[in-house]
Amino acid sequence: MSMSQMETMPTEEPPPVLLLRDSCPRWVTRLGHGASWVYLGVLLDLCTDNCAKRAAYIGPIINLLPDVVFFVGVWMLTSPEPGQARSPVGIRGLTRSLGVLALAYDIGLAGLDYVPELHMWGFRAIGLVLGSIVLLLTGFHVANLAMRIPDTRLASLAKSVLTGLAILALLVGSCMAYVESNPSVRESMRGNTAVIWAAIPVVFSALILGFACLWIFYRFQKLVTQEAARAKNHDKP
Repeated sequence: MSMSQMETMPTEEPPPVLLLRDSCPRWVTRLGHGASWVYLGVLLDLCTDNCAKRAAYIGPIINLLPDVVFFVGVWMLTSPEPGQARSPVGIRGLTRSLGVLALAYDIGLAGLDYVPELHMWGFRAIGLVLGSIVLLLTGFHVANLAMRIPDTRLASLAKSVLTGLAILALLVGSCMAYVESNPSVRESMRGNTAVIWAAIPVVFSALILGFACLWIFYRFQKLVTQEAARAKNHDKP
């Protein structure tokens, strides 16, 4: 085949992205509900830590509550779109599968909290690493959905903020695992003011990213609710 013939051959264009307002109204409404649950889960995670420490016996259950609420939101956000192929290795499928694994692990941690004289930091480190992967995938999944509103600014923020939270959780989890595996390091950190000062920027960064995450899901839920109303109007004769 000559070069001139190849140049004149028609090229296949990628199919246009289907906007949320042109999608199934019930599915889009479910996305909005999922964003609300994720918002509530993040908010509870920011607020329940002190309550869990004060409630000795039910503390592990209080700590588990935000994880359960967050998982419900992720499960709804990653609902398969009607009429579309379901891929278990795509961002949506991976987010859903790892979300189930992360919740099961968190439930196991809550049970281990009732075992006396058991060092939990190593187990919690693994949970933080697993949760960081779920956060990262959730950010990219929400960004993909935001591009179907379309809102490029929200999509970019979802990627950057949730990636930042995932990296922070991964770093904290790695440090916790290192400290847990080295008893001498763990003993030297007790009462060390340098460690306390070093933890301040970490906590501050976590709060900033946490509140940014709240805004992202609040904004996403609001926009998706509007798109669901438009989708219902499209279905009316």
